[in-house]
Amino acid sequence: MLNARQIAQDKGNVPTWIGEIMTSAVECVHADAPLNAAAARMKERGIRHLVVVDSFGKPVGVFSERDMLGHIARTLSRGYNVPSRTPIGELMTAPPKVITLTTSIAETAALMAEHKFGCLPVVNRERELVGIVTVGDLLNVLAGKKQAKSSARPQAVSVADANLTED
Repeated sequence: MLNARQIAQDKGNVPTWIGEIMTSAVECVHADAPLNAAAARMKERGIRHLVVVDSFGKPVGVFSERDMLGHIARTLSRGYNVPSRTPIGELMTAPPKVITLTTSIAETAALMAEHKFGCLPVVNRERELVGIVTVGDLLNVLAGKKQAKSSARPQAVSVADANLTED
């Protein structure tokens, strides 16, 4: 009897490793970015996660919609206004759990489910950020909508745009 993986593999190029499905173009910010600027970038780009990096491009945290909403709920429930200039370094999830290009999709899904993560940064051997994988990426694989890339070479991640300021 065939298992689900064997049946899926018979249907086409089924990805096995994170490097085959990750997004290489990662939105990055620094920990001193103000909440309002980070929220504006997330809205503008239609994303739910920003990877917080140091000056060398290494991930030091993840800032998510969940982090933002938790901060807003805690602040409002105490009767305070939400300060828009709060540095996201005070709100991010840190240190981040990270995975590598060769982490299996199954292992990644288990880690995300166990910790209720919506994304995981992908790093190389030097712990430099090379990509991101989200729950949406995993669901697309499961639904058969995302096939293995023919070339799993990550794009260089630029931290030049990681500095956010208020407008």
